[in-house]
Amino acid sequence: MRQTRRSIYRVVGRRGTTLVEIMIVFGLVSLLISATAVYNRAIQRQIVLTREHATALGLFIRARSAGLTAPRGTSGELVCGYGIHIDAASRTFTFFKDLGISPADCSSADFSYTDATEKIDQKILGDSVSVTDSGVSDIVYTPPYGKVYTDGIEASDSVSVIITSLDTGSAKGIRANAFGQITEYLLPTP
Repeated sequence: MRQTRRSIYRVVGRRGTTLVEIMIVFGLVSLLISATAVYNRAIQRQIVLTREHATALGLFIRARSAGLTAPRGTSGELVCGYGIHIDAASRTFTFFKDLGISPADCSSADFSYTDATEKIDQKILGDSVSVTDSGVSDIVYTPPYGKVYTDGIEASDSVSVIITSLDTGSAKGIRANAFGQITEYLLPTP
């Protein structure tokens, strides 16, 4: 009987696992978990940058699209242009309609954001990003052909806005050229 038990243990193998084997498995599992956590944090930071960039880009596209429509607002007033006001210090993007002083024509329009009566929508980006503009605070698209004005002057060059993640240093940009084309681009990570 004794002989049979020993031969069964030899054939089947040992019983259970040692403490060292269990510690090795726990060590490998914890290493994988920590690597995943670090990777997830980096992904979350990139998602925040992408979300804030998409918010600003959406306002640019709304302004350009509105600038290609008929020059009448929803309440019947004459709209001389639709634009984006960029306040880089406060990370604020304001979508506005430029109204002329004279209700009959746009010859009195200043093609810039003057006060809150022109505001249609406003987005403030989160604290985890910074905004850098190219020295231009207003970009206006005039109906019905989408002619572009920057800071009240007819545009002759491109305007760029860069949104940078404060955590990672990654940056995404928005460029609007004098013909109304809006492009987005990714800047190299420092």
